[in-house]
Amino acid sequence: MAESTAAIPFPDTETNPSAAGSWTVVSSRRRRRRRGGGRGEDADDSSHPSPSEAPNEALAPLPWSPADGDEEPMRISKLLGKLRSTMARLEASTFYRRFLSQLRDEPKVRDNLLKISPLPEPILIVLYGVGSIESYEPPRLQFSLALLLRREMRSSADAVEVFDPVLSAVECAAVEALGCRVARLDDRGRRRVDRPTLFYMPHCEAALYDNLLAANWGHPSFREYGRFAEEALGGRGSVHAAEKARYVLRARDFVEEISVAANLGLDEGNDSMFRAFNETSWHFFYPDRSEWQKSET
Repeated sequence: MAESTAAIPFPDTETNPSAAGSWTVVSSRRRRRRRGGGRGEDADDSSHPSPSEAPNEALAPLPWSPADGDEEPMRISKLLGKLRSTMARLEASTFYRRFLSQLRDEPKVRDNLLKISPLPEPILIVLYGVGSIESYEPPRLQFSLALLLRREMRSSADAVEVFDPVLSAVECAAVEALGCRVARLDDRGRRRVDRPTLFYMPHCEAALYDNLLAANWGHPSFREYGRFAEEALGGRGSVHAAEKARYVLRARDFVEEISVAANLGLDEGNDSMFRAFNETSWHFFYPDRSEWQKSET
């Protein structure tokens, strides 16, 4: 898609108006182990479901539905209350105020969003691997940030689409009640981009990032793709990293990475906020076709 100079209509005010596989969590410097995907508040930290197949293996998406299948109205209502409370707390935080300032005023962020979102076609926001929003506060904060980002971008953003195999029927119902979509296919992250898309992938396993890159490698629509994720393109030069994240390592030549978490008011004393957003960055992909194909060969 051709680049456009059309503006994203952010508000002028300073603040906003009111399937199965196993995805695991990677760790790096200063990162605390993320909450698990269990249902109870006292559940042990455990792995996210993670793609077990090789990143370059062709895989068909699998139909998916919540394993429990039980939508309990009282739990849905309670969860919606938690989510609204979390969103209000995030919106009032120093981190979010500075995040908004970066989104509105940082030329690199604005210009890159313009390149993947020429009006009138809005950006689709896809939230992968968020975890259990009923059981844990960090996933609620991450989901809330996706909702606030969509609200801030107004007509420049389409719906938020959410997927994690650990989501329960109650969580799916709450997500949909807030105007989002729940994906009903488990594509293990191997989604081919066919429209302007922003993927929010908080603290996912490297293999999931790699699957997304592999599905779009060398495809012209890759210019319509941005990613909002943990710092996944740093210098991890081990043999293990090279095996698990071949496309991630190759993509470092074609990506612009802009830190979100650095100096945006993240207080390590606020454990939930720190665990939700530490080492988060924007990643924008603009490969030159000749270099893109040369890297593939």
